[in-house]
Amino acid sequence: MNETINPKLFYPSTWPYWIVLGLLWLITQLPYRWFMRIGKTFGYFVSFVPHYNRVVTLINLQLCFPEKTAQERSHMMRRCYESLAMAMLETSFSCWASDKRLRGLVTIHNADFQKQCDCHGILLIVPHYHVLEISGRLCAMQISNLSAVYRPHRKPVIEFMNKRHLLHNFKTIIPRTNGKGMIRLLRDKGCLFFLPDIDAGKKQSIFAKFFGVQTASVASVPKLVELGKAKVVLVHAYRKADLSGYELTFSAPLENYPSGDVLQDVERVNDAMEKLIRQYPEQYLWQYRRFRTRPPGDADFYPKKKVRKKIDHKLNGVQDFLK
Repeated sequence: MNETINPKLFYPSTWPYWIVLGLLWLITQLPYRWFMRIGKTFGYFVSFVPHYNRVVTLINLQLCFPEKTAQERSHMMRRCYESLAMAMLETSFSCWASDKRLRGLVTIHNADFQKQCDCHGILLIVPHYHVLEISGRLCAMQISNLSAVYRPHRKPVIEFMNKRHLLHNFKTIIPRTNGKGMIRLLRDKGCLFFLPDIDAGKKQSIFAKFFGVQTASVASVPKLVELGKAKVVLVHAYRKADLSGYELTFSAPLENYPSGDVLQDVERVNDAMEKLIRQYPEQYLWQYRRFRTRPPGDADFYPKKKVRKKIDHKLNGVQDFLK
């Protein structure tokens, strides 16, 4: 990557980041199962520490799995933090591991999905799994013309490592605000790694059901597909329970998509993602405030961040908060 090094990367304020990266590199030199068990154990203990994102996780699980008991959701939350901690090590592992080492950890299903798309561009829909970073690397190993949507990070060291990693593994990276660039790439029969399950705010979203909740959902997917003359393929990626590796499945292209009805098209993608997430719900990013933006007149689901000192009270009152 021929790029001028940002001097901010070496300011004293960045040294803790470099130290952490060094430790992560050392840990991921261990056998795969060893460092994954380290992450799992760390995540288990973190799940007991009161903090804001733990409140967010419990609220999300309450909203999306109301049929489960509070004890079952608490168990899911702990498994979710174990998975998140493992994902931190997986991200480092995906940055530094060789292709040979990674290939021995993945089983791929429907690897010839590109042939089914009849030489169209492909919008590869990927939910925010914890295994997102390593699955991106695994997808890039499988798809030679894979590009990714890119969002800069505010921290210089993380931005440097993230961009370096993306440019090394993907054909191109496109800023998430560059819709015209995405359309051009799809029209040129490219393949775009795209994550639609984000809260982009009211201006960029349409309210559609996701886990039965009216959710601010990215409205651009059907438009990208239509203008890019592309096909939609969903990716299902998960970590095996025995920590022996990953399963990566590419769906058949969605038929009759888009339909011309934006709400119907967005809900169809949401429904498809939900079905995949429900298979291994503990491996989804429930720590994210997915339901932050509400329809007019609806109350907020999440407490304000300024109440962090009162987290214990919020944890005890999560059930009352949602009623």
